[in-house]
Amino acid sequence: GIKMSIQIGNEKILGGIGSILILIGYIPALGVLAIVGYTLTLIAVYQLSQKLDKEIFKKFLNGVILEIIGIILAIIFGYSMIMSLASDKAGFTLSSFIFMVIAFILFIVGARFIYQAFKLLSEYTKINFFNLGGAFIFWGTVLMFIAIGYIGVIVGWTLITIAFFTLPQ
Repeated sequence: GIKMSIQIGNEKILGGIGSILILIGYIPALGVLAIVGYTLTLIAVYQLSQKLDKEIFKKFLNGVILEIIGIILAIIFGYSMIMSLASDKAGFTLSSFIFMVIAFILFIVGARFIYQAFKLLSEYTKINFFNLGGAFIFWGTVLMFIAIGYIGVIVGWTLITIAFFTLPQ
């Protein structure tokens, strides 16, 4: 490959701290920190993509947007479950099931975009932790319906954190 020499400054810190906050955000009471984490990581990926390949940011942003829509649908699903249980109706209505399925599909497609972004970043930076972390995030999301998926996603973001802090100055 072509040896590229680019200046990397803020991206290392923003991406590293951002991915740590995303990890902390998996603790239910601290979920709001994930929003800050995704914001910092988006900025880091954007800055890197301006220096390397704009496609990296497009893929990452698409993935994050799909994940956000999935989270909103999952919240609606949870709310509709609680409301139907509170009103003595069947707790699992067809509409809540449909919201859940659509949310799950959005999570998987979003995670695929995030994986593609980190895979591209890995190709440009020669830091395989980006590729490996992206793969764990994707397959962890696919397996999210069983508990092991969460572990995969957490391992993935841990590897992404290491990747960001491995970037040269």
